[in-house]
Amino acid sequence: MDLFPVRTLQGNDDWTVTCTSSNVCSVRGSTVDISCTFKYPEKQHDLSTTVLETLWFTKEDRNQKPVDLLSDADYTGRVESSCGEISCIGSSCNRKCTLSIRDLRQSDSAVYNFRFKTNQPGLQGNSCTRVSYPTRTMCVLQGTSVNISCTYSHPPDATLNSTYWFKWRANQEPSDLQSDSEYEGRAEYPVEETGRSTLRITDLRVTDSAEYRFTFKTRVEVTPVATVTEGQRVTLTCITSCPLADKPSYIWYQNNGPVTGSENPKNQLVLDPVGPSACRELLLLRQKLPTPPLS
Repeated sequence: MDLFPVRTLQGNDDWTVTCTSSNVCSVRGSTVDISCTFKYPEKQHDLSTTVLETLWFTKEDRNQKPVDLLSDADYTGRVESSCGEISCIGSSCNRKCTLSIRDLRQSDSAVYNFRFKTNQPGLQGNSCTRVSYPTRTMCVLQGTSVNISCTYSHPPDATLNSTYWFKWRANQEPSDLQSDSEYEGRAEYPVEETGRSTLRITDLRVTDSAEYRFTFKTRVEVTPVATVTEGQRVTLTCITSCPLADKPSYIWYQNNGPVTGSENPKNQLVLDPVGPSACRELLLLRQKLPTPPLS
């Protein structure tokens, strides 16, 4: 019998993909069904959501675009994908899709991913914030070195501010591994290219056995869309190009410094009244974006 892992993807409360089982065990030569249900808002930013495409994949091409299993030569004539009716309750909609694989082979043992595309801005292909790890578990000898790599991407309208790796600790804010006393002189980033990063840990210890994550922070410039005058009440709103996981916090900046009391879970800043400096200086916003783990 062969084990077929299935990845369950999670977004925020409005955008999720949930699979019925994270592991499927099937007999070679038989048929297996893998199902996922995806959820999305019926409307966002006054735009009704339309699902444009659904696809299953196990690998990506050299441009990091998923290869649809229906067009994958390794599965020719052996796969079918079907989706049920769309069900909407309140402001949320969901739909169930199923992948059927016939005549199972040893080579079919893989992680199967499901993705859907909509007409909402930022939900097209790989334009959203993403971190991918080619290897998710490692076994290394004590005293040796290890390299952990990842690739990442972010919306083109966001400016990359900082990148770093950290050791995951529950209920603790992440901190750069290079400034962690446990890894002093042992953690380095030998590969720092656009869209790619590598963590190297030397002189491995038993206590190094842990979950490591890569994270990056971006900054979005907010350009005024209307003329305002000093003394008016103005509400600035940031609409991100991608749906954000969990509950992000927003920090507004002016003159390269945070606006007092601006850090909060809301994406709005109220200026009442507008001062002379606010009329002259561009306000910037930074999003704290969570990233997928390496376990």
